[in-house]
Amino acid sequence: SLNTARAITNADGEYQLRLSEDHYDLLTDAPDRVCLALAAVSVTAGKSIRVPDLRLVRGAIVHGTVRDGLHEQPLATDGTHPLVIMNHGPAGPTTGGGTIAVNVAPDGTYRIRIAPGPNMLYIANNGLEGRVYFEVQDGEERRVDLITGRTMGDVPAQFVEWSRRHRQIL
Repeated sequence: SLNTARAITNADGEYQLRLSEDHYDLLTDAPDRVCLALAAVSVTAGKSIRVPDLRLVRGAIVHGTVRDGLHEQPLATDGTHPLVIMNHGPAGPTTGGGTIAVNVAPDGTYRIRIAPGPNMLYIANNGLEGRVYFEVQDGEERRVDLITGRTMGDVPAQFVEWSRRHRQIL
């Protein structure tokens, strides 16, 4: 199951969370920034731990079009069944449910801010598949189209392990 906890920082940016024993992905958000998440932080009952600071960076802006795999035309939506693009990468580790998500516009286009490093974008709607693997740099802007029914790009090792844990086909 997916558990979430929220904390408000003090004037120095410090925060505290009270969590049950488990592993947690730690992340935060801020306007025009993306967090380099801390993945699978181990929490032991009755123990306090100090974790590295969460870092917010500009990230990369990725935009593109979701295309039909048969004709490669933009996949328009009517608004009643929105398409969702999700991201796993440094801001949405594959160790848990933390992801960045964005709705696809009615004309089939999307725009998402993601963390620098290796990333996977995928269509998160039942019945539609399509994913792409790529790497971006901080401050970069890049066009990346997704085509239904296709997997594009070289699969980084961390996504191979994620696919095993979640029984996903790369």
